[in-house]
Amino acid sequence: MAIKMDGSRGDLTKSHVVWTNKKANAFLPSPLLYQEHLYLPSDRNTVSCFYAKTGELVWKERLGNEFHASPVAGAGSIYIATKEGSVKVVRAGEKFELLADNKMGETIVASPAISNGQIFLRGEKHLFCVE
Repeated sequence: MAIKMDGSRGDLTKSHVVWTNKKANAFLPSPLLYQEHLYLPSDRNTVSCFYAKTGELVWKERLGNEFHASPVAGAGSIYIATKEGSVKVVRAGEKFELLADNKMGETIVASPAISNGQIFLRGEKHLFCVE
C-alpha cells in the first residue's frame, strides 16, 4: 500500500491511499524507493520492481531462496543480499539486468551499508568492505 504523505493526521486509508497491491509482500526486508521505482524483495525467491507513483509491476525476477536483509542503492545499482550469502547487483530501472552475483561464502541476514564509495556487508562470521 502506498500512502500520500502531506502532513495530514488521522485515518488516511480512504483519502490518501495512492495504490495497493495484495501480491506485493515482504515480512523481513523493507522496500527500497530509488529513482522513481520501488524494489521489494519477498521473503522467498523473488524481487519485484514497481513504478512508485502507480504501483504497476515493472519486472519480477527470482534472485535467491531467502531475503532477510533490506536492499540498498547507489550509483545506479541495487544491492540485494540473500540469506544464502550472495549479494546480487541489479541495474536500477525498467529493464531487469543482473550486473553481478557476488558469493561471500557465508550467511548474510543484515542489510548492507554504503558509505564513501564503499559497501559494508556483515556476514555470519566476517565484516566485508568492498570498494
